[in-house]
Amino acid sequence: MTFIKRTALAAALSTLAFAASAQSFSDIYGRDLVSSDGVIQINGNGSMTGTFNGRELNGRWWTEDGVFCREGTLGGTPFGPACQTISMGNGQISFTTTDGARTTTYRIQ
Repeated sequence: MTFIKRTALAAALSTLAFAASAQSFSDIYGRDLVSSDGVIQINGNGSMTGTFNGRELNGRWWTEDGVFCREGTLGGTPFGPACQTISMGNGQISFTTTDGARTTTYRIQ
């Protein structure tokens, strides 16, 4: 990836809320994010796939007003849209609902 493309990507993602960390959001693209709820992948093209609570997950993601947003289907049932804040560090990524009611933390593999 060229410097200009990296700079553009970094600028586009800089509005996401991150904990201080050496990792960037693009580091998780295509990697397994593993929790007790399942395994998901977030891809650089805006798609998401995986399993969550034993059901197939398919969807899309985007950023809006500095937060991560997503919608899709879980086990064939539509969900979302919903937005979450993100924090990353120590090989983990956490997604927290904007009202702070729920946080799901994944190990980045």
